[in-house]
Amino acid sequence: MAVSVLTDVVVPCRADLARARLDGVLGRAVSERGRIRVGPRRRRWPTRQVSVRMGDSRIGERTSLADLTWAPEGRLRRCFPVLQAEVAVTSMDDTSCLLTIAGEYQPPFGGVGRLADRALLHRMAVSTTKDFADRLAAALARDNEIARHREGLP
Repeated sequence: MAVSVLTDVVVPCRADLARARLDGVLGRAVSERGRIRVGPRRRRWPTRQVSVRMGDSRIGERTSLADLTWAPEGRLRRCFPVLQAEVAVTSMDDTSCLLTIAGEYQPPFGGVGRLADRALLHRMAVSTTKDFADRLAAALARDNEIARHREGLP
């Protein structure tokens, strides 16, 4: 049984600019080997190297969607779930957009894993996804500020 995660964050950047910059921002965050470190950014909580793949964008009237997959790396990779998600960028107004990550993962270890997920691990998964969305949004906002500064805009 798959478990859902959903998080969103407002980005102070026009949606069309955020869409155009999303691949570049993700590309800069990913190492040369196609990996990124994810996990809840709390003291003593584990983080994990994952391989990341983002699909081509499908652009609608106000929202664009792209598939995102991250899969754990390393010897203990079977102890962590693979996330299958969609990243959406939705126009809110002329100065901001909403970045949403909605996905599913299958807890490892069958019934025992589902019990552990209900007890604690789902909160960790949500926190990890939220941290990832916040980092993407911050990078998009920084790119927007740099572009505005180059163009001489306030």
